[in-house]
Amino acid sequence: MSIEDLVYGFSESNLDGYKVTSSGNVISRCPFPWHDDNTPSFTLNIHEGVFNCYGCHTAGPFQYLLKLMNSPTSVINRAAKIISEDTQDKDIKKRIRRKNERYELIEAPVIPESYLGLYDFCPTNLIEMGFKKEVLQRFEVGFDNKGYRITYPVRDHQGNLRIVYAKTILPNIVPQLVMYDHLYDIVEASKDKIIKGGYLYNLHRVYPKLLLGDLKEIVVVEGQKDCIWLWQKGVHNVVATLTSVITNRQLELLGMFDLKVILALDNDEAGQEGTLRSLGRLLKRAGIRVEIASYPEHRKDAAPEIDAQGEVKAGMTRTDIETLLKQTVTPLVYKTQTKRKKRNQLNEQVQNQGTKESKRFWR
Repeated sequence: MSIEDLVYGFSESNLDGYKVTSSGNVISRCPFPWHDDNTPSFTLNIHEGVFNCYGCHTAGPFQYLLKLMNSPTSVINRAAKIISEDTQDKDIKKRIRRKNERYELIEAPVIPESYLGLYDFCPTNLIEMGFKKEVLQRFEVGFDNKGYRITYPVRDHQGNLRIVYAKTILPNIVPQLVMYDHLYDIVEASKDKIIKGGYLYNLHRVYPKLLLGDLKEIVVVEGQKDCIWLWQKGVHNVVATLTSVITNRQLELLGMFDLKVILALDNDEAGQEGTLRSLGRLLKRAGIRVEIASYPEHRKDAAPEIDAQGEVKAGMTRTDIETLLKQTVTPLVYKTQTKRKKRNQLNEQVQNQGTKESKRFWR
């Protein structure tokens, strides 16, 4: 059985009067109960199984479509297995076996959808920080009561569940960030970066619009909370690297399309260094145009956070985010600004050291 068989089977059962276009898409009225669709605005790709409704703006992979249609978990798991097996030999799903600096990326096995039932609890501290419950539910964010960790499911661009990224809410637990695999175990620290660098968080929601040609720009942030926060504020073309540097595998995923990338990694030392290294890789990739969005000096990123005193620091407002994404700079300007900033910081350190030495001499 193939993806095409799944799509045609779904269309026969759920899409009245559907038509198949020459470009390989099924066109019909939207099947979702919340959308009273009078004209065909629903598109389902035959070859990839991704969908997009131009009326209610709901999009995603085939597994998400089945979930929205209240299909049993067993049906969703079976579809995920078929899609995973059917796409292994296609060019768009070739495993990238290139060396990424000192390591080779590892593709994690597909995790059954029922796995997420273990963490089907609302992370109340994220609600207190300003995240909306319905947004967290859309991103399937949960809570591990046993490990005291907030869980973030990570899917590949086809919607297959690959890993569960988890962050503790307790400051004295080390490590703060871990990953759960398909065996319900914590992934070894040595493999953490290797595995998560193979995916772009939230790409499975953005991918359908990229594939159908409805999107020509994508925002790339570093953390999963930044991704969710931007989405909550209306920026739906956003993905997260989960690392401070774009990996070769992530570069391959972005390079599947002719698009503009707005790079908005964290505004700390690691994020700034990661931005420079990521630029070096992105600029070598044909078809990708890059601009950089720089956060204000007082902000590390866009999402709300809790400071050392336990106080909530508010996230960026919708207006601030819109301004951030409008006032982007070219790679050349960013490199110049970064060098100037580092030089000023170095000069300030030298001056401060000189003042301390002077005081010590006259004491």
